[in-house]
Parts: sequence; C-alpha cells; structure tokens
Amino acid sequence: MGHINDVDESCDLQASDDLGSGTGSMRSRSHASRLPAELLTLIFREMQLLHGWNKSHSRPGSRQWLRVTWVCRYWREVALSAPALWSFIQSASACTDHAFVEAALERARRVPLNIDLTFVSHGEKAPSLLASLFVHSQRIQVMRLQMLLETRTMQLFFESMSASRLEMPLLECLSIADRAVDDADGAPLPYLPHLTREQVPRLHTLRLCFAHFPWNSSIYSSLFSLDLVSVRTPPTIEEFLNILRECPGLWMLHVDDALPRVDLAHQPLPEDRSVVILPSLERMSLTGEYPTIAYICDLLWVPCECEVDIEYNNSRGVSADPVEALIPAALPRQHVFREVVPSATLLSLRSEVLVSVEDDEDRISLVHLDFITGEGQHSSVRFDSACGGETDIDADSWLQLLHTFRRAPLTNVNFAPIDTITQVMWRALFHRFPMLDAIEVGASHSQYETEPEDMHGAIPFLQALYELSPDGRNLSAPNLQCLTMKDFPVNADIVARLRWLVQTRKAAGKPLKRLTLDDMVFLDGIKSDTVVAYLKEADPDLVISVTSDESQLCLLNAAAGNG
Repeated sequence: MGHINDVDESCDLQASDDLGSGTGSMRSRSHASRLPAELLTLIFREMQLLHGWNKSHSRPGSRQWLRVTWVCRYWREVALSAPALWSFIQSASACTDHAFVEAALERARRVPLNIDLTFVSHGEKAPSLLASLFVHSQRIQVMRLQMLLETRTMQLFFESMSASRLEMPLLECLSIADRAVDDADGAPLPYLPHLTREQVPRLHTLRLCFAHFPWNSSIYSSLFSLDLVSVRTPPTIEEFLNILRECPGLWMLHVDDALPRVDLAHQPLPEDRSVVILPSLERMSLTGEYPTIAYICDLLWVPCECEVDIEYNNSRGVSADPVEALIPAALPRQHVFREVVPSATLLSLRSEVLVSVEDDEDRISLVHLDFITGEGQHSSVRFDSACGGETDIDADSWLQLLHTFRRAPLTNVNFAPIDTITQVMWRALFHRFPMLDAIEVGASHSQYETEPEDMHGAIPFLQALYELSPDGRNLSAPNLQCLTMKDFPVNADIVARLRWLVQTRKAAGKPLKRLTLDDMVFLDGIKSDTVVAYLKEADPDLVISVTSDESQLCLLNAAAGNG
C-alpha cells in the first residue's frame, strides 16, 4: 500500500510538518492516538462534510480534510483503512488526477462508489482512466461524468465506454454532460453507449445534458427522476411521451430546451389523443418555446399536489401580448393544470419589461403567473418574449383570469401592474372571492414620467376596497387582513384614501391588521413618517411598514424639470 500513501503525502507534507512540531503537539498526539478508530472515522467524515466533500453540488469539494489525517501515524492508518471515507471520488480535472482516482478506488475496497468526475483537458488520457474506473462498475452506485473536450477526443471517450460491456447492478443515479470545445471538423458527436435496463436494473435518477442515449433505449423506463437539458438531438413528441408512459412512478421531471419545435397551426392535437397520466409526480419543470410546451401540457395529467413550473421562451407562435397568450389561449385548456387550478389559494400575475443596460432597444417582456394550492404546492408559468412591448393586464385577460380560477378558494392575490384594472373589475374580484385575507398590488415603473388621474390604478383599487354594499352593511373583501402596495406614487389624495380605508374598516369591525407600503414614491414633500402617524390616528392597532424609492422620485423631478 506504500504507493497509495505516496499519492497524498506530496501534497500534505507541509500539513504534516505543521501538525507534528512542538512538545505540546506530541502530548496532543499521545491523547489523540487513544481515540477509537470508529470515533476517528466519524470525525473524518464530519471534516469531509465541513469542506464540501461528499456533497453533490456544482462546485467540487475541498480535499483539506486530508490534512487532519496527518496528526499522527495512527490517524493516517485509520483513515487509510476506512473504505467509506474513500467511496466518494470527485475530481474537477480527472485526466490530470489519475493517481488520486486510482488510489481512492483501491482504498474504497468493496463499498459502493459515488463517482463525480470532470474531464476538461488531456482528454487522450480519458480512455485509460475510464478503463480503470469500469473495472469497479459492479460497485458504482452514483456516477456523474462531465466532459469538456475536443470532438475527436470525445469520440474516443464514447468509444471506450461502448467497448466496455458495463454491468452496474448498484447504479441508482446517472448524470452525463458533454460539450465539445471545438466544431472545427463539424463531425457529429455519437450517441452515448447503448445501455439497457438489464445492465442498470436499479437506476432511478437520470440527468442528461447535451448528450443522450438513443431515445428508444430501455434505460429511460421505470425512472423516478428525469432531467433533460439542451440535448443535441431532441426526441420527437411521441418518443418523449412514450418515455413518460414507461415511468409511471416518476416524481420529478425537468426538461429545459430539450424538445422539438411544434407548429400548432399545422400540428393540432390529435382527436384521439391519450393523455399521459403521471400519478406520482411531485415536481415538474418545463422550459421551451411556447407552442411546444403548450402542446405537451395539453397531453399530461398531474395530481393537484404536483408543483408545476412552466417557462415559455421566445414569442414564436404566439400573439404579441404575453398576457393574452398565457391566460385565454393556454392555461384553461391545458390538462396539466386541471387538477391544480381549482385548488389554488394564492394567485399572482405580474408583468414587467426589462431594458438592456447597453441598448435601450433591447427589451424583454416578462410575465409571471403563480398559484399555490391549499397544501402549499407552488405552480408557476413564466413567459419571456423578445418583443419588448408593454404587458398591461387588459380587461379581457383579467376577466378570463377570474373565469379560469372561478372555483378556486383564493385567499391571497398579487397583481402588478394594475394600471388598466377598473373599479368594476375589482368589485367583481372581491365578490367572486370573498375569503381573500391578503392582497398585494403594484404599479408599473415605466409610466412614472406621467401622473395619471387614477395614480397608476391605485384610486380605482382603493375605491372598490373601501366601498360598502347598497345597504351599507357589507364591506368589500370582508376577511382582508393584510394589504401591500408597491411602487405607487403617493400624493395627498392617496394618503387621504388610505386613511379612509383604514377608518372605514375599523368602524365596520373588520380592521386591517397589517398595511405595507413598499418602494413608494412620495410626492409634494410628503414624508413617510408623517404618513405612518396619520394612518395610526385612524387605527392605533394597525401595523404599518413604509419604504420609499428615492431613485424614482429623482426621475420624476428630472422629467418635471425638463418639461
């Protein structure tokens, strides 16, 4: 075993000198040598975790824990004789770290292996390293391989994998990512070697980035977790659905830009389509172009407990208005939301326009639609459009949204911006969802250079909120307890309306408990502490939080000066 010791002695020699010098150190080592081997192994294990070793994350862990094993010869012997400490083999540059990988494989003996290797240079050494690794394939439980190599080297890499008739009976988690660092010869990269279910009978978690196995491979069956990211040759819609059909126990599905383009105009849903049922799914995340993801969502059924995260990118195939595309066209008709929407207790619809710092003409419209069910599951739909136009919530979209969630037991709503929502529309919302106890609304920053009569929708909202029924007995949103307003300009009229709201609800026996005014732009010299004191006079028990956005006030003042 001498050559194994030599692998780390070269890099840990300084630590050995530091820890082994001095009389006090000799006494410490005398006591340390009495610790039971089982306890020392646990200490080393905790040191591994402390330095990020034996954890699955994007950054490789530190090998600093090895220094601790150099306190004395006894500690070193305990570390070398504990296979569990060497069962996790991680390297950020595997081809130049060949000696450590082979030493760890030998030290791990017969325990299951967790392999996490990245190949970024000296790719010609990869085949020999893989050959050393696959000698132990019977013990591999988790394997993550990431390759950033030249095309020809990548071909040799795959050929060496294909040449090994891999039998991995313990393999449970497999992650493979490859990316050629050159396209000089334009040679297509081959498929990953053809693995069958018989070779990996216990596999339940599969992540593929760029690389992929043939889409008809049985390796995709009986999975619990499937993660596909930017695969070079996406599966057809039918191949993808067949994979899902073969995974009835699937509980996590993540697909990011890994599906083919669909033209809804020329590829309508088949009349005899069979919906794919995923009864065990707990989380689903789909990202891609709107027509493709919308098409898939029409063919999937998930339980109401499932957290759904949909992100549409690119405006191809949809109207210029993302809000119109999201709500009337997509959401109500999609199978994937049919169990989730009726259970929603929180509904949030926010839209904004992001402007590039380098180029004012470079704009992206974002629309976020979120809803949470009574069990706490979160679902979201996000639309990214390169058109860069305004994304106001118009009346038709608003009414369609209320209709879509008409059966949901909503208690929380969050809308921004509310510039186009009228008092009548707010009244319809409060009437349809009487159990609302928390409301959050926001204004649009892009319109601050003007000061409309309704103060960016704040006045119609407040009027609808504090009005009484015709008999003077019933308040709108009678269960409302928490109100949050963000990004609105505030003048004396708005302050007076807020006080009237607080006072009216207090007098009716339905007081607000918390009022939050975030990033407000106070006009005409109004101070936030003055507003708090004024509102507290109407209801001393009300909890009030106020913050201001001075940057937007400066923009308003500058605009007024230029005018």
